[in-house]
Amino acid sequence: MANRATGIARKGMTYAGIVMLVTGFVFLLQGEGTIGPESSFMYKNPEWYTNGKAIMLAGGGLCLAAIFMRGARRPEEAGQK
Repeated sequence: MANRATGIARKGMTYAGIVMLVTGFVFLLQGEGTIGPESSFMYKNPEWYTNGKAIMLAGGGLCLAAIFMRGARRPEEAGQK
């Protein structure tokens, strides 16, 4: 039962990390002035460029944490399905 809960948590962390990576990338591009309407408060705003990088790093960290959670199983649980 605990193994199933861990699997669900891993999937949730992975999906949340991917969403954060994509969102951070969009914010980064808007802050850089590559995409978005010029009327947006995020357009060519260096603060949002920095925020986008931070969100991308957090999302990547969340994805990595999910990957390392996957490998952290005890040897006796590795053989069970």
